[in-house]
Amino acid sequence: MTSSELSRKLGGALRPGDLRRYLIEAMLGAMSADGVIDRREIAVLERHLAEHELFAELSPAQARVLIDLGRDALALADDGRVNAIARGLPARIHRLAAFAMACEVCVADGHVHNRELDYLRAMDSGLCIGGRDAHEILVGARLGQAGRALEFKVARLRQIAPLVIDVLGLHHVMEDRLSDRHRQGLFSLIDSLIDFDLDDEDLSNEIARAVAPARREGNYVDDIRHIADLLSDPSDRYWCAVYLATSYLNCRVTDWELVPFLGLVERAFALPSDSIERAFEHASRLLQSSRRA
Repeated sequence: MTSSELSRKLGGALRPGDLRRYLIEAMLGAMSADGVIDRREIAVLERHLAEHELFAELSPAQARVLIDLGRDALALADDGRVNAIARGLPARIHRLAAFAMACEVCVADGHVHNRELDYLRAMDSGLCIGGRDAHEILVGARLGQAGRALEFKVARLRQIAPLVIDVLGLHHVMEDRLSDRHRQGLFSLIDSLIDFDLDDEDLSNEIARAVAPARREGNYVDDIRHIADLLSDPSDRYWCAVYLATSYLNCRVTDWELVPFLGLVERAFALPSDSIERAFEHASRLLQSSRRA
């Protein structure tokens, strides 16, 4: 599902947990971070509301409602609402978009104040952006190319999708979830996640490759280590764990400590000790968001 397809699904109606609210809050938080709201910062917000595809079906009156909600929420928060933004934007692609929009606001007046940098660092950490991605998006924003930097990051998500499908496929192979019903469930799950953008034929082919008979005789530890080598960025590894957690939740598995495969992934990916637990919490929100869309 592309962003434009999602915007059509969202339509003009406002709903509880509307993701557009949190994109707006990300920009409002950036505007207020240094205590001075500059007209050029306001112009960034107005431009995105008028031109960005995620706001395409939003009327001016509805945008004003979301802005007012965001301002009220920020007035009561002491963390720039970063945690709330993270909960409201469980998909990686939308978190990257929120971060890019916030960066554009912070650079709009020609100088990024230390408190604005603190806000962006908090967003980087709270939204699991990843230090490299955060740095490159901010550099792009300073050059007036935040949109281009974001497009590059989104394209890269599509490029690593086969590696993520590999991990999900190995989960199904190891636990003998190979029936047509299980494969269709895996197809439906991946197809519902907005971070992926594969057409039906490509997705079917990737799943068939990931659960091919030859893999059933392989060394799962070596396979996971190989994927970990290709997913060298810690943020990519964490997000892969999130997607894997969605697969387990989709199979009604909730007690992750009893799943040996997750231990293999945790060790091969060198994930911090609380990462799998956080990934399951994150995956639950991601599944809920995907089902609402």
